[in-house]
Amino acid sequence: MNDVASPDLCRLLIRAPGRSFEIAAPTEVPLSEILPTLVLYAEGDNGEDLDESGLEHDGWVLQQLGDEPLEEDETLRSLGLCHGETLYLRPRRDQLPPVHFDDLTDGVATGMGERSDRWRPESTRVLLQALGLVVLFTGLAVLVSGGTGLLTAVSAACSAILMLLSAWAASRAMGDLTAATGLAAAATLYMAVAGASVPSGDPGTVLTGARVLTGAVTAAGASVLGLAVVAGSVPFFVGLFTAEVLCALGALALMFVPGAVAPAVAGMVALIALLLGTFAPQLAFRLSGLKLPPLPSNPDQLQEGIEPYPARGVLDRAALADRFQTALYASTGAVLAACLVVLAASSGWVPATLCVVVSLVMLLQSRGLAGAWQRSFVVAPPWIGLTALVLTLVWTAEPMPRTLAMVGLFAASAILAVVSWNLPGTRPLPHWGRAAEIIQSLLTVAVVPLVLAGFGVFSLLRGIGG
Repeated sequence: MNDVASPDLCRLLIRAPGRSFEIAAPTEVPLSEILPTLVLYAEGDNGEDLDESGLEHDGWVLQQLGDEPLEEDETLRSLGLCHGETLYLRPRRDQLPPVHFDDLTDGVATGMGERSDRWRPESTRVLLQALGLVVLFTGLAVLVSGGTGLLTAVSAACSAILMLLSAWAASRAMGDLTAATGLAAAATLYMAVAGASVPSGDPGTVLTGARVLTGAVTAAGASVLGLAVVAGSVPFFVGLFTAEVLCALGALALMFVPGAVAPAVAGMVALIALLLGTFAPQLAFRLSGLKLPPLPSNPDQLQEGIEPYPARGVLDRAALADRFQTALYASTGAVLAACLVVLAASSGWVPATLCVVVSLVMLLQSRGLAGAWQRSFVVAPPWIGLTALVLTLVWTAEPMPRTLAMVGLFAASAILAVVSWNLPGTRPLPHWGRAAEIIQSLLTVAVVPLVLAGFGVFSLLRGIGG
């Protein structure tokens, strides 16, 4: 059995038209950059110039026996090549023909075995661990159904401690980072319930703020302990801690700001989360340990910091920065989704306007994100908020407004369909990008007075001015 390629090099046997040779090729370099070197080695000592002869048949390709030519934009790692694989260097116009099956059953079995969605032992492990987390969340629902109080707090706290110990065992003894992270995340939720069950008193905004505050603080403590016992998944716990800090800030505002109500606090937290998401790339860059050298201020400093950076270290740090950025967008996106739902469900023109403006800012902010998960975490909250706003406005409306809302929704769906057919793959003109930046900046600035209006600042100023 062939060994999987090492992180740096992969040993390959190349069969060229005139000779065969072995070579250790880098696994993270695109095949298009390796191919000229392979052609040079294939020339050998016979004096034949394969580069020149390749012009007669549109160049050279690499194939595995019976397969189509390898994609030149892919790397050896992404192609799944292993040590000892045999590749054939063939003219582009004289490729090896694909294999034909004599037995239909053998062909079907081979095709099913090559499917990426085929059930594997790893799939069973993931399914069982996911079901275990579902059981833990069911237990959390059972605890919450019993109401708040000392018994609920003690039960949830003890359960969280047991989960943290289980996470430690899964990480250190079993070496399963995924299961350990899931257990630590469940422990954080249980500890949040434990903290939220402690405060008691008359129902109102102060009690709600106290419960959210204690829940967020205890959950933040559990996140720190979870990071310590898991000893990994740092971006995940950083994102979790970020969401808990935002919740704690909202709870403090609800408790101590005079006249604070849920929509106003939701707007304030949305503004903070929006600003945090704006600076997420810079924060992720710093958290990953990357640091740009300072600009030189005199000629002597031009010779400082010119040593090259190790490729593997830079690539690893860049991947870590990407994970930190994804975690920050996920945490701020979750908080923003909750804030937008609160704003959408509130009465008055200020919460509705703030919901629309924040949603537009997030949609414009997503246009520059290259990561699929990052863009999803930024695009999903505004659509959730706008959907909640539409449902709130038409829930008790008369038949005519509902009909008009349906017409508007159908028109929006048609516009999105047309855009999906024409926009992907096209490069917008530069002035459209500049216009989007200006609109995003104006909308971001507009959020501030709307948040102040939610707290009644302008009404207070009008009252002072008579």
